[in-house]
Amino acid sequence: VIPELPYRSLDDSYLKLVLTGKGVEKTVNKQTHKKKLTPLIQTVGSGRPDVVKMILDLGAKVDLRGETDNQTALNMCIKWIGLLKEPEGWVERQLKHPITPELLDSLRRTSNGAMGATLEQQHGFFSPELNRIHKPLFDKFKEHILEHMTLINMREVLKLLLEAGADVNAAMQSPILGYTPIMLAAELDLDYEFSLMLQYKPDLDKEFRDTHNGESINCWKVAKYKGAKKILKILDDIKPHYQCETLIT
Repeated sequence: VIPELPYRSLDDSYLKLVLTGKGVEKTVNKQTHKKKLTPLIQTVGSGRPDVVKMILDLGAKVDLRGETDNQTALNMCIKWIGLLKEPEGWVERQLKHPITPELLDSLRRTSNGAMGATLEQQHGFFSPELNRIHKPLFDKFKEHILEHMTLINMREVLKLLLEAGADVNAAMQSPILGYTPIMLAAELDLDYEFSLMLQYKPDLDKEFRDTHNGESINCWKVAKYKGAKKILKILDDIKPHYQCETLIT
């Protein structure tokens, strides 16, 4: 997803005003038309557990999809944590992001028509002439996030989402169709987050289809192919117990 400019101030005075309004709970599960924003996903992006709890307490549906590629709040939370734990790796992943219809639609919805009205016209943003501006753009966005977010707070957000029933097996559309939040945690070698998610009925055998070679890939293979050493250690430790539980169920 293309970073938003100019960056938000994170001033919550407007939020406090809105929350005092009548009937605000009726809008907590609404999605905006243009950017597909939802209150819960936006507050997860604030990096503030207190605000996330406010929205959940108002009755926000924890797995309501949002953003231009229809993600859940949990998946977004894992992405933010991945940025915080490995900022440079996050920048590299953005630069290597495949040019998918979801990415092009995101650009179209956030560029206010500057890149054209069709998905085909958005390809111009990825021309060799413009590629040189991408890294400084992502670097600036990364610096902003590191200034306003902390790993401790985002882990509290993760706990809140999981306690509210967030689905660790929810299949995403991007960057790979069928990828789940727990697969993403495995890819990024987020051992604390992965271990926490293991307490919420993950389907480690759930698969997606690799569009390049047709291979079926599950969480075990994600960790292996990405060289996620900490996750591989966790999986190796739980494998006998997990296989036993799977056979019983």
